[in-house]
Amino acid sequence: MPTIQKQRDELEDVRLLLQCWGNWLNAVNETQLGHKSQSVFSISPGGTQEYDDDKAEEIEQVLVHLLREVPLAYKVIEQSYYFKGSVRDGCERLKIKRTRYCDLKLQGETFVFAYLAMAKKYKKIA
Repeated sequence: MPTIQKQRDELEDVRLLLQCWGNWLNAVNETQLGHKSQSVFSISPGGTQEYDDDKAEEIEQVLVHLLREVPLAYKVIEQSYYFKGSVRDGCERLKIKRTRYCDLKLQGETFVFAYLAMAKKYKKIA
């Protein structure tokens, strides 16, 4: 069973991927999921890291599933990582309380983590 620290590290990796997704979406000016575009995820102000289209599509597919399963969690992820607004701004836009916003953000991040972990596990089996 993974340690708590390992789980935290893996969740931080997912948050980084979501930040990259938001930066990529902003860079290509896409507002809808499912479109092929150049796949550049900005990692930091100092540089970029390129991903292939498959990686960009994988993150988009996960978020499409999140949108179908938990639409409000998707909207919180979108507010946090695409629009890069503060928690306060997100709460005002979505008309929800701060604790609900934070819970939905963690739920969305955990959804992405679980989905990617399952996909990784099944790739090993296949």
